[in-house]
Amino acid sequence: MKIRWNPFAIKADATPHADSRYEFKAAAGGVVDLLIYGRIWPTSYDDTMVGADKIARDLASVPQATAINVRINSGGGDMFGGNAIYNTLKNHAAPVTVYIDGLAASAASIIAMAGDTVIMPRNALMMIHNPSVDVEGDAAALESTAEALRKITTAFATAYQDKTGLDEAVVLDMMTAETWLTPAEAVEKGFADKIDDRTAVSVSAEGSSLTVNGLALEAKGFKNVPQALLASATHIPTPKPGQEDTMKIKELFAALRRRFGADKNPTVNAELDKIEGQIADDATAEEVATRIAATFQGALDAAQALTAPLVTAGIADADAVKALLTQAEAGKAYRADLITKVLAEGVRAKGDKFDGDRYQRLLDASNLDDIKALHAEFEEEAKARLGSGGRQTQASDPNAKAEGAGDKDIEAEAKPEAVEAYLKRTARA
Repeated sequence: MKIRWNPFAIKADATPHADSRYEFKAAAGGVVDLLIYGRIWPTSYDDTMVGADKIARDLASVPQATAINVRINSGGGDMFGGNAIYNTLKNHAAPVTVYIDGLAASAASIIAMAGDTVIMPRNALMMIHNPSVDVEGDAAALESTAEALRKITTAFATAYQDKTGLDEAVVLDMMTAETWLTPAEAVEKGFADKIDDRTAVSVSAEGSSLTVNGLALEAKGFKNVPQALLASATHIPTPKPGQEDTMKIKELFAALRRRFGADKNPTVNAELDKIEGQIADDATAEEVATRIAATFQGALDAAQALTAPLVTAGIADADAVKALLTQAEAGKAYRADLITKVLAEGVRAKGDKFDGDRYQRLLDASNLDDIKALHAEFEEEAKARLGSGGRQTQASDPNAKAEGAGDKDIEAEAKPEAVEAYLKRTARA
């Protein structure tokens, strides 16, 4: 028997798409923001995808959150993934506010039911329906699957009942009919709590494809798409001959920008701007795609060349890189401390001065061994200069100069208090 859950279900050979966007933000004051856009998955292949496992981990990391805001614009996805996200939100101690930014359909509508408060803009939509499957098998397999579906449908209906207070029979009838709800209908029946009259949802249509606030979905994937929604959509005309490649190119760049995000990857977007600005008027989509692939392959090769020495040295994961950076910071601090000591010894050796020759030699020191050698040399000079018993062999301290000596260094017997003051002033840190 082969079962495939619909709609937006994940086939066994499915791969992640760029039509799933997830964001998690936890503010210092305890407010948590979740953004759930596009396809819902049971598992997130990367941190940008809507996945039940990722959301569960993120919410577990903020047990002391004071409020959770969830923004939804999704046509659904994996039903079990949606149910898991619903339960994760319901089980958190913080109050949950759900904002329907455009559409909450199928599995996304179940997630919305976790909201203690659900808010919909005046032309947003919600849709509930029965889970469905494609089955390959004999009569026994079909009968077994039908029985499993009935139990699953009843279980999912519980989420709607808990939010609305409607009878089970009413909810099941609505699911069977694939019911689309306007904000007013959703509030009336208890699926939503408030209508936001200040915010409008943007809808456009091209063929059988609908785009709701930037979310693309196939209208033919649903049975009863409201005619009012289709009528309110801005219809994009079918391209005329010769326009197809131009439109494909625009769609290609738009998709790339959505995937990378200008705020997250400004360097990538700057490169896309550069490429787009150099496209010839008669360029084909294939030519542009080849150009983009070559550009980013070059960037990838350059990045790999930079990291190759690290990989060779066994620094191939995040922890190893972090350890290397820690060692580098420690080395930088050690070098700065050593240079400070060299400067102090240079001053002690010359007497409140650090002459140009010593300064140049310090600037020319290219490695730690050179700096250490200068430190040792200046330290010996300082010892020789200060001598012992309070006698200086090359006195330059103002308190130890003979009257009329001017700026010349002379041998002089320094007063003990003057020597003590000098040592205190020029002592190493």
